[in-house]
Amino acid sequence: MLGRMLRHEVRDGIAWITLDRAEKLNAMTRDFFTELAGHMEQADRDPSVRSVIVHGDGKCFSVGGDIEGFGELGGSADRRAYVQEALRSYRTVEEISKPVIAAVHGFALGGGCELTLVCDLVVADETARFGMPEASVGLFPGPGAVRGRAYMSLHAIKEMIFTGAILDAERAHAFGLVNAVVPPGE
Repeated sequence: MLGRMLRHEVRDGIAWITLDRAEKLNAMTRDFFTELAGHMEQADRDPSVRSVIVHGDGKCFSVGGDIEGFGELGGSADRRAYVQEALRSYRTVEEISKPVIAAVHGFALGGGCELTLVCDLVVADETARFGMPEASVGLFPGPGAVRGRAYMSLHAIKEMIFTGAILDAERAHAFGLVNAVVPPGE
């Protein structure tokens, strides 16, 4: 299955799901969430797949939601539907029967950071930067506000949400957001 924003390939028992919109720093369109759920379900059904790795093409993992696309949302009902689509997609990541690993380099912001929070493990290279800067544009993080609490202290998640702080890989590891920090390219 080849989507508009994601690539999916299986190599040596690993389903590699690649955020493939490098020219826009892998900013997530509304269609991204349906695509992600579809790729996760495909990997879950494939008996040759033992694990899934989600990573970004280009300079970073993902800068989060495509802000240009937010202007296309209709009224409040459409905005609620969009949030529900995102939540269903993230729930699919959490619920598949195979381990899902986020391999992060560069920015993992907003929805990109939230995607890492629903993965089973997060491996970040030293270039990784995590944050939920939604407050700086008048928004509140969706799943990040809820999922982050499962891994991070209440004070750490509040600091990220309220201040829009961008954490380097080592600080994200100290906050409990990252399992391991590795040199770039590993």
